[in-house]
Amino acid sequence: MTSKKQAIALFFVAELVVGLVLFQAVLGGFDEVWEAWVRLFKLDFSLFADTAFWAMVIVIGAMLVLQAAFLTPVAFPITRQDEKPGWMRMTISGLATAITILVPFLYVAGILFDANRGAIEDGPVRFLLRRPELVLLVGTLVLGVPITIFMKRRWKDGIPIMASIRIAGMVCGLLIAGAVLYIFTLLYLFADLELTTSSGPGVLLLLCVPLVGWIVATPILVRYAKRFPGDSALDKIAKFLLGGTIIELAAIIPFDQLVRRRSDCYCATASFFSLIAAGSAGFIIFGPLVLLIIGRRKARWMKGRCKQCEYELGGFPLAWRCPECGAEQSTPLTLNDTST
Repeated sequence: MTSKKQAIALFFVAELVVGLVLFQAVLGGFDEVWEAWVRLFKLDFSLFADTAFWAMVIVIGAMLVLQAAFLTPVAFPITRQDEKPGWMRMTISGLATAITILVPFLYVAGILFDANRGAIEDGPVRFLLRRPELVLLVGTLVLGVPITIFMKRRWKDGIPIMASIRIAGMVCGLLIAGAVLYIFTLLYLFADLELTTSSGPGVLLLLCVPLVGWIVATPILVRYAKRFPGDSALDKIAKFLLGGTIIELAAIIPFDQLVRRRSDCYCATASFFSLIAAGSAGFIIFGPLVLLIIGRRKARWMKGRCKQCEYELGGFPLAWRCPECGAEQSTPLTLNDTST
């Protein structure tokens, strides 16, 4: 594994750790996060026996797969042009496609199960509904393999940008849901209108808004992406989505604290789901944006250099091979290539 790929892998591992800390803070508060770290420093590994911990690992891992899949139309490092997708990029895209297929079904099943918990008898169905993270893990692996093989045969010249737009549409759906739930949070605080997951309107809202937002946002993003050449639209879409996430979180967090103080069952309030939706959207889009910014800057710096050893080739404008390492260049450099 090259140093660049190692750096990307370490970046995703760091995101996994940060994601676990942040989501645990949202679910249980920073006190629980601090207690967990204290136990680890004392070499108490009982945390790893907790099924809720592994559920978070699986969910955040799925988000990281979506992050990586958002970037699969772009060859990494971005400086390498016209590279046909290998099995790694194709597998990531296949797994992400499986996740986007499973998530709507698991989301709908989870909301309905939570609203009708007492009506479902003990058995395999109830067990699977109580462990959606296991269904997500197994289902992603089972569906991801044939999808990857199909994509490898169909997309021989590159992964289309639509693979990224589908994920961006999901992020838009989460942001739209967070905004709508934020409105109901304000109604709860200032008009005493409470909306919970145990109520009929609450169930209907949680079911419809994210999915409808996803469906509506995707074709809009497709039309927007067609205005830009190649994969350059990904940068603009990622910046737009992250900006929207920051604004939404800044608006939600102060009122979320007020709801926590007033509500006895915080996890069933609109504020809780609003924070989860906006936080998930920001987490999914943050990693790709950082890597795109770094990669694009690296691409500009690499112009006029050897793609293998990064040797400056300004004095060899028509070289087919690097005089330093002997690596063959895909195209000979021109004077225009070395002017930046």
